[in-house]
Amino acid sequence: MNSLRSVSSKNKILVLVLSLVILLFLNIYLFFASVREPPIKLTGEQREEYYNLYKIPQVIFLRKAFNAYLAKEDNVECLLSIAVQENRFDDLLSGLDAYDKSYYKSKFIVVKVNENTSITAASGNGIRANDIYIIFQDKPDRLFYALVGKDPNGEKMCLWGFNSKELQNDEALKTYKQMFREYLTDKDHAL
Repeated sequence: MNSLRSVSSKNKILVLVLSLVILLFLNIYLFFASVREPPIKLTGEQREEYYNLYKIPQVIFLRKAFNAYLAKEDNVECLLSIAVQENRFDDLLSGLDAYDKSYYKSKFIVVKVNENTSITAASGNGIRANDIYIIFQDKPDRLFYALVGKDPNGEKMCLWGFNSKELQNDEALKTYKQMFREYLTDKDHAL
């Protein structure tokens, strides 16, 4: 009789522990499922400011660089070899050659533009470069990073680098796509 009670008692504890584990996983799932970024809702002035990103010379140049690359006219636009040739650096897959050409045929949206202050400071002669984060509209499965700035002589715009993480963070990408949902279908402003 005592052994039956201990088995029954062990079963109760097992059922209780399993129930707690299931509840814990359910709560974790519900928490992460509820953490979704809403689409960006911009005021008229903010929207105009966002669209002004597409007028930045480095962003406009990026579209020209893709077109020159597709036309195999790298002498028309300044495309540094490190920005073209496929390379792997840690978790980054770098170079235009590393990705399917259909990306570059698609228009892209700008997610973010930052001045690359380390290059600006290192140049010593006022050369400025911008980090440009983009998502292609027809193939929004990756967040890409481009580094665009003047050549070392400061004479013409160049694509200095182009990459994406080899293994995309699906949650982060989903968040960006959710936040920029309206702009992923905007063919009028995308480049």
